Amino acid sequence: RSVDTDLINPLTYRCMTGSSSGTAVNILKGINDFGIGTDGGGSVLAPALSTNLYSFIGSGIGLVTGKEGLSTDSISFNGGIGIISKDLPVLKMVVEDIIHKEINYKQKKTRVLIPAYNCLKLPDGIDMRLEIDKTISNINKEEFEFKEYFFENIYERSIGIKEIKYIFENDMADIILTYEGPIDVYG
Repeated sequence: RSVDTDLINPLTYRCMTGSSSGTAVNILKGINDFGIGTDGGGSVLAPALSTNLYSFIGSGIGLVTGKEGLSTDSISFNGGIGIISKDLPVLKMVVEDIIHKEINYKQKKTRVLIPAYNCLKLPDGIDMRLEIDKTISNINKEEFEFKEYFFENIYERSIGIKEIKYIFENDMADIILTYEGPIDVYG
C-alpha cells in the first residue's frame, strides 16, 4: 500500500496510507460526496478507515477491475472497485448505481469475527485482541454478534488470504475485525 508523506490525516495528524488517501481527505472535508477507486491491498479501505468514513470493496460480489495483477510479494490478485463516502445512504446509492441492482437490507445481527486471545501479536508485542476489546466495548451488541476465531498466520500474506477466503466462502462471518499495523499504527 502506498504511503503519502505529504498528505496528513486531518484526524490523527499522521501520514496517510493508501492510494485513495486524497479522495478520503476530500470527502472528509466535504469537497466530494463520494469517491471511487481500485483496491488490491488497502488502497481504498485503509484511507477510509483512517478517516472514519464508510467504504465498500466490490471484489466479493465480482466488482473487479478485470485485469489480474501481481502484488509486490508475487501474489496474483484481481483488484476490487472500491467506494468511499461520509454518508452510508450515499454509499449505498452509488453501489446500487454501479451494480444496477437495489440492495435490500435484512435486519439481522452482523456477524463479526475477531481474533481469539493470544493468537495475534501487534508489532509492540501486545495481544491484538486486547486492543480490539477496547473498541468492541463501545459497539451496540444488539446489532453485532462477535465470534472468536483462531487465525493460523495472517502475517504470512498468502496463508492469510487463503484463510480469509475460507471464512467468507463458508459463511462464517460478515466482517473480520483486526487491529492494523505496523504502518497503519506507527505511520
